[in-house]
Amino acid sequence: MAKISFGNPIEPMGPYYSEVDLNDQPMSPQSLAILEKLIEEAEGSLACELKEDGFRCQVHVDGQDIKLFTRGSGEFEVRCFPEIVRGLQELGLEKTIIDGELRGSVGKYDGFKAMQARARYAGRINEKALREYLQKKPQEFPVQLVAFDVLMSRGVPQIQETNETRRALLEEVLGEDEIIVPVSRTIAETPQEIIWLYAQKVQKEKCEGIVLKQPQLEYFPSDKKHWVKLKKFEPLDLVVLGLSHGKSPHEYSQALVGSYYPERDVYQSLGFVNLIRENPATGNLFADDIGSIVGKKRRTPPQNVEVRTKSPDIYVNPAVILEVQAMNIDRGNDFACSVDDKTFYSLRIAYVRGIREDKKAEQATTTDFVAAYCKNQR
Repeated sequence: MAKISFGNPIEPMGPYYSEVDLNDQPMSPQSLAILEKLIEEAEGSLACELKEDGFRCQVHVDGQDIKLFTRGSGEFEVRCFPEIVRGLQELGLEKTIIDGELRGSVGKYDGFKAMQARARYAGRINEKALREYLQKKPQEFPVQLVAFDVLMSRGVPQIQETNETRRALLEEVLGEDEIIVPVSRTIAETPQEIIWLYAQKVQKEKCEGIVLKQPQLEYFPSDKKHWVKLKKFEPLDLVVLGLSHGKSPHEYSQALVGSYYPERDVYQSLGFVNLIRENPATGNLFADDIGSIVGKKRRTPPQNVEVRTKSPDIYVNPAVILEVQAMNIDRGNDFACSVDDKTFYSLRIAYVRGIREDKKAEQATTTDFVAAYCKNQR
């Protein structure tokens, strides 16, 4: 068991993004199979917790002493969150560590924007700026702490207890406060229950996603393998710029895909996608279908193709468009997709859904769209 101590931030347990796409209608066999396997691994049931976008926050409470640790940025300036501090102090907790998320009380993406406006970090704000901040920010952008785990209670570590046990303890320590609230949680025993919940909360009510957790699982600090996040995939039409061998016995099992930047009439690399999936239109693997239609292969990129540090084994002339479903667009320097040569974008969690033989290369998703989507995807 990992050792944890009060007052020192614990590397949080976090979800990984699943390739389950619950926006498919009808549901794909691959998505159903993944959900069935997750339920089986969880001994028959999964805890489904709503995810609305905010800032991950680990709270250390000992009476009146409050610390709010953030993931990657150190520690929040607690004076910037007076209502959160007051709510925690009123709980009367002793040496308790709570894992959760700070979000705007309005929820959804507006909640994330509220947190962007509120977030200030310890040691990075002077007293004059703090006084000016407190005159308006808390009133303009009210926030909540949405708690989903208890890692320590009364100085006793709880991470070795099951998720189910920790949830019961969380409800016990939080009471009925309206500022410090437990995350919404539903137990599902079938893929259909998860699909229904996703349709109601993510597609209809526009929550960010759902996190699936095994009720009998311990809390593993820094683990990114056991909690599963389901989120909406964005459809993108991307041009094949090159092919790579990968680890498959097929000659080329990955495609480097990119967006179109019409201002410069170039195609910019955005990421690799796996071609070892079945093309529903033909019954073949995408690797076989694309391999037969890409045409002449090249060792150097065409003049109208831009790449950066991650390049394919061979290049092709941009002509074939793939319909790619992407869960996220990240910022990074490995690929050339950029509108200003300062901020670069890349695919995260993406898969090929089809070949768009009805589209020409210049009808691909534009780099401007990719940049706007990255900014607004939360």
